[in-house]
Parts: sequence; C-alpha cells; structure tokens
Amino acid sequence: MKKCTQVTDYGRLDAPKNKRNRRGRNDTGAHNWTEPQGIATSPDAPREELGLYWGFQVRIAEGLSKAISECPWEGGYDLLIGTSEKGNVSCEDDDFSLPAHKHALVVFGGIDGIEAAVEQDPDLDEFCNKEHELFDRWVNTCPSQGSRTIRSEEAILISLAKLQNFLRKANASS
Repeated sequence: MKKCTQVTDYGRLDAPKNKRNRRGRNDTGAHNWTEPQGIATSPDAPREELGLYWGFQVRIAEGLSKAISECPWEGGYDLLIGTSEKGNVSCEDDDFSLPAHKHALVVFGGIDGIEAAVEQDPDLDEFCNKEHELFDRWVNTCPSQGSRTIRSEEAILISLAKLQNFLRKANASS
C-alpha cells in the first residue's frame, strides 16, 4: 500500500454538516495521493447519481397519518408496509413478494407496536383494531423471534435487511 508522504492543509472547509467530500482521481484512474482534491457534495449524491444505497432516511411527523400523507415525493407513497409481530405475511413465506412501486414507506411501531400509533392518531380512528387495512403489506419480519418484544432499533435493522431484496426487485420492475 502506498503511503502518503505529504499532506497539505488547505484550511477549514466551510460546508454544511450534511455535506460530504467527494475525492478526485488522477488521469490513470488511481487515487491522486500526492495532491488530493475534493468538493463538498450532497449526502444524496451516491444514491441520486450512482444509484447506490446510502442508508435510509428519517423524517419527523406529528403522527402516523401525517407520516403517510406528508410524503416528500409528488404522488405520495405507492407502497405502504407495516411491520408487526401480528403481520399476516412474512418475508420467509415462499410466495412473499412486493408490488412494483416508486416510493415505499416502511412503518415500525414502538414498544407497543403500530397499533398504539394508530390508536393515538385521531385521523386514523377508522383503522383502530384493523391496522392491517392501512397498509399494502402487513409483514411479520421476525416470525420466530423467541422473545416477547424486539427493540425498535433492532427491528429496523432486521426488517430492512430482510426486505431489501424484495424492495429492490419490486422497485426495478416499476
């Protein structure tokens, strides 16, 4: 591995915290170790320009109904996935699939599940005790969890890992 023998400090880069530094390559395509150059770029650039997965996005909403209705994309979400231990389908089912879509929303509940979020949202009264009807898919991503509950931060990682290939395949066919 080639060691960098000289580093030049060009001073502080005054870029917003949500920016990343894009590094250049020299004419041969190799990294230019002697005179690195970079420009501040959006954290969305890997996804938008190269089609790479660059993590999920989180936004804050006043309630579940607002999370669904205040979609940042024109036309809204065309696939709503609710995750629940009471899900009526599982990623592990042989016939599990997702429909073609452009913008999916995967919803996770807290310790009391999505059911509690629906119960606390006055705009979703019609879905109390039938939360599954709010979603295109009501999925149990951990059918053999072996414990009473799964922490939200664990459920997010497990569910996104299990749904990733299904989401990618369905999105590619849209």
